[in-house]
Amino acid sequence: MYLDDTVKLGNPEIYFPKQKLEVNRMSTDFMSMYSDLLDYFHDKTKVKDANYHELWITTSHLVDRQKYLVDLSFE
Repeated sequence: MYLDDTVKLGNPEIYFPKQKLEVNRMSTDFMSMYSDLLDYFHDKTKVKDANYHELWITTSHLVDRQKYLVDLSFE
């Protein structure tokens, strides 16, 4: 998904590096804390098996498009 880069975010230079990818594997605690939200996004995928055990989040600042990229990978 994309967000306009005018959206106010804390520390965007850390989490949304310009023209580079930042990839993070989220902790089990994070997944437990936000399980309802993650299930919502997982339901938007074509995969119907909701038994994911890992979540990877890839982010970037696409400067030329003036967008923040957020990609969720459920595994």
